Amino acid sequence: MLALSCNIGQDPKIIILEPQEFKTRVLNKDVQIIDVRTPEEYEQGHIIGAKNIDYLTKSFGEDLNVLNKSEPVYIYCRSGKRSKKSISDFKTQGFEEVYELDGGILNWRKEGFKTVN
Repeated sequence: MLALSCNIGQDPKIIILEPQEFKTRVLNKDVQIIDVRTPEEYEQGHIIGAKNIDYLTKSFGEDLNVLNKSEPVYIYCRSGKRSKKSISDFKTQGFEEVYELDGGILNWRKEGFKTVN
């Protein structure tokens, strides 16, 4: 199930994806997957291919500059709170298309999907 936000003017497209759809779009694909949790949380298990950029650091907005802003970016955190908050940073940095995992990695695991350490 997809939930789309309004895409008015220069605002990026923000799409919230259920775990199954998120998995279909990211696994075994060459996409930008960003885990916005802390490094400690990331090391306890993350989605394969995910890069860790900690939302709680002061440099989070600047750290996003290593990503391609014109390519879709897939983001998640533990439960969805930090990823929702981080969307404003992605907007500020000029990302065009952002996909968020609904319910974060907790929801991913609840669906029985694997993580890697």
